[in-house]
Amino acid sequence: MSETFCCDDKDTLVAYLYGEIDPAARRDVEAHLRRCVACSEEILALQSVRRDLESWIPPMPDLGFTIVRQPAAQPAPVLTSSRWSARGALPVWAQAAAAVLVLGIGAGFANVQVRYGSDGLLVTTGWMAPVAAPATAPAV
Repeated sequence: MSETFCCDDKDTLVAYLYGEIDPAARRDVEAHLRRCVACSEEILALQSVRRDLESWIPPMPDLGFTIVRQPAAQPAPVLTSSRWSARGALPVWAQAAAAVLVLGIGAGFANVQVRYGSDGLLVTTGWMAPVAAPATAPAV
């Protein structure tokens, strides 16, 4: 049997430690560990560290605050603008006027042109090139 494991193959050694290698490679590593004192001591040290880390429990931090439940009877506070909360909500007619104003300004910036003729309804913007009339062949 030829041994494929060598001392500087740390990836295989760690995979052996975690049981993540195939049975043939496991046999090769175990055969090497019986002959190599340095690798045997390294595996024993790594196993000891692994056991210590498995038993470690992180400490509970003291952050200086406590979490308390808010009583269900009190509704959560609603953040509102102080400008409108004193007078109530913005009236519906004012909201509609603001929407029309925004749409009108947007249409003005876009240079929207609406035409209705024999061709039907034509909507263009100032950013579009004008549609040229189709060229007719000169009569002979």
